[in-house]
Amino acid sequence: MLRKIIFIFSFSLCFAEESSLFFGVDALNLRADETVYSTNSSHKNRDLNGHRMGILIGYKYFFTENLAFRLYGNFNYGAMSGKDSVSKNSIFVKNMNFLTHIDALYILCNRNDNNVGVYSGINFGYASYDVKNQGFVNGFDSGLNFGVRVAFSGGHSIELYRRFALAISDYTYKFQKIKMHQVDNTGIRYLLHF
Repeated sequence: MLRKIIFIFSFSLCFAEESSLFFGVDALNLRADETVYSTNSSHKNRDLNGHRMGILIGYKYFFTENLAFRLYGNFNYGAMSGKDSVSKNSIFVKNMNFLTHIDALYILCNRNDNNVGVYSGINFGYASYDVKNQGFVNGFDSGLNFGVRVAFSGGHSIELYRRFALAISDYTYKFQKIKMHQVDNTGIRYLLHF
């Protein structure tokens, strides 16, 4: 009887998350800068602000009790708005991203079925911006992301994250070139692990 109690007690203290598939949704606030190049001049429109919603699916693999590797893809769609710094007209941008993420996840603390961890990684994929009355900017998107993750019993987790992306440039019908740069993405995710 004593061995059973010790086994159950030690099992509850040493619970470790396992490798698994996951599916989730995310919502993020984003800030971007647009640089417009024409034949005679260029100007920058700073602080286009907006929101995006998305879905993601992936797999996490635990090498040890505390260290995991995650590979996942996500799609998100949203819009940004701001003012043109020269004409003072409103700017409206529809945006969508298809990204692949590779993260390293480190679990800081395990307590029963709950844990807290941090992660960092790279992402790359395709981004498309439809800038109203200016044209489309499409291209390769890449960046770095950092986050904090809290996992709960039953295979649920919530993440807070930041993503910093590189700039994307493209030629449009109205201007010689437009460069879009997502300066900062801050978001929250809910994941279901199964």
